Amino acid sequence: MLKIEEYISMRKRKEKINEFDFTKHSDNMGKVIQFVSEYFNDYLNPEDYNYELIKLQQTIEKSKKTLINQFPKTHDFIEKYYLNKKKRVDTFIKKVCDAQKDIDIYYNETEFLGIAKEVADRLSDNELSDDDLDKIVLAVKEYWNYYMSKPNRSEMKGLDNNIVKWVMDSYREYGVNIASYAFN
Repeated sequence: MLKIEEYISMRKRKEKINEFDFTKHSDNMGKVIQFVSEYFNDYLNPEDYNYELIKLQQTIEKSKKTLINQFPKTHDFIEKYYLNKKKRVDTFIKKVCDAQKDIDIYYNETEFLGIAKEVADRLSDNELSDDDLDKIVLAVKEYWNYYMSKPNRSEMKGLDNNIVKWVMDSYREYGVNIASYAFN
């Protein structure tokens, strides 16, 4: 469902109205007024107007920028799942990840799969396909990558150089922050 601005813009493109042609100013205004009345009389059908669906879409629009930043590859899946099941997969992922004690040192597929299965259990979705579970695993990885911080050398200034090198090498090779894990 289009917003009124989008509907008018679409109709102006369809009718090829030139807004900057001042010789047709009154004709253009008449057409825009006609578009507005068509929008409310014809386009918006009160019987088809599902308030709950519109509210869900508005909620997604509010959080879309954050979803795209945190879940660049899976934000579409998260949005569709929310529209269909009314459950925020990203919220479940955050809760499960925050409950993990050792998440700072997770790096392999089986660990992310374990988190994804726990998310699926919390979603209580019996119709979750293998493809959906794979998308949840990918979303868990994206969340982990987004929130995993790089080791900060200044925090390790009191440590031996060999330990600092080991921490930095571990981050480069596995993407884990051993220093953050140890300090926490």
